[in-house]
Amino acid sequence: MIQGIDKRRYARYDLRLPVLYKRLGSSRGKAGIGWTRNLSMGGVCLDLDERLDLTMVLGVLFQTDHGPIEVEAEVVWAASTSGLDGGIGHGLEFMELGPKQTQAMERLLAELQRTARSGHRLALDIGVTVVQRDRPGEAISGRTGNASRGGALLLLPQALSPGALVTVRLQTSHEPLRLDGAVVWVDPPEKRQPGEAIHHGVQFVSLDWSTSLALGLLLTGAA
Repeated sequence: MIQGIDKRRYARYDLRLPVLYKRLGSSRGKAGIGWTRNLSMGGVCLDLDERLDLTMVLGVLFQTDHGPIEVEAEVVWAASTSGLDGGIGHGLEFMELGPKQTQAMERLLAELQRTARSGHRLALDIGVTVVQRDRPGEAISGRTGNASRGGALLLLPQALSPGALVTVRLQTSHEPLRLDGAVVWVDPPEKRQPGEAIHHGVQFVSLDWSTSLALGLLLTGAA
């Protein structure tokens, strides 16, 4: 733990970032995947796919838009049942942070304080196929620019209408990851250049827990 500091004085910020975690000092070495709920300089609240024992020490890797942050943390509480989205809540206290870890965490939290964003977009450049729900036979191929648990930036060869309901298939090394969404914004005509992809902002809808975990693995590079 961070010695001599009352961690309750730290402000917590809502934040949805994918995390990889591993039990330290255990032969059970397989990494798990989860998502943050909120974060402070003293600790983090996570949604995980399993219930961990109290006092367990974990190695935790946060994937951020400035690169990964690796810390060690102790489980101080765990929910008895899963929440509405299927994840099991856990509270973790950070062990002693080194100078680089402290600097990276302070940078992330300062950005959160300025922007009040909970869904940090992470860079993601992979192939994507988009199908409009009212045109199921017409598939549009493009690339992603970034993504989060809440949505993605898509680069497509033709403009879709804001409000259009779509099915997005992200190309992975295994089978495509399918997500339902809605187009919330599109580059206006004056920002488009001939021959260049058109930027679209898509918000994911009805994201179940298993799909959230698969998306987290993709964003951490573990898929």
